[in-house]
Amino acid sequence: PLVYGPGVKGNFARLQRAVARGSWLPFGAFNQHKRSYLAVANLTDFIQLCLVHPAAVGQTWLISDNHDVTTTELIRNLARAQGKPVRLLAVPLWLLTIIGRVTGSSGLMRLNDAMPLNISAAQQQLGWQPKISMQQQLAIMSGKTARQ
Repeated sequence: PLVYGPGVKGNFARLQRAVARGSWLPFGAFNQHKRSYLAVANLTDFIQLCLVHPAAVGQTWLISDNHDVTTTELIRNLARAQGKPVRLLAVPLWLLTIIGRVTGSSGLMRLNDAMPLNISAAQQQLGWQPKISMQQQLAIMSGKTARQ
């Protein structure tokens, strides 16, 4: 999943900056496909667990915040964390695809891809649970709160 936290880059950072500016975003129709995200705090917690848990040795694990969100929900969460209004336009996906191809911004369409992860193996075999929610990590990133 996309790992986010202070210093995040790429499309996540672009969305974060656009929300901070109060920009209208054309992603109101990106509300059907959910994606998994991983707060950097949860990643570091999981790595620390893997360093000491005997069942973690030699395994590949899928982890996330265990709360998948659509792009529309992500934008709403970013706005809430920053204390900004949600400004979404429901531009049809076919029109965004054409605009993306013409402007060279077609990579933004990946924000609508479904990419959920099942983290049950890490939960069951290692007893791991995410320590921080997306809302908490976004609040930390926006400087609105410190981690408890």
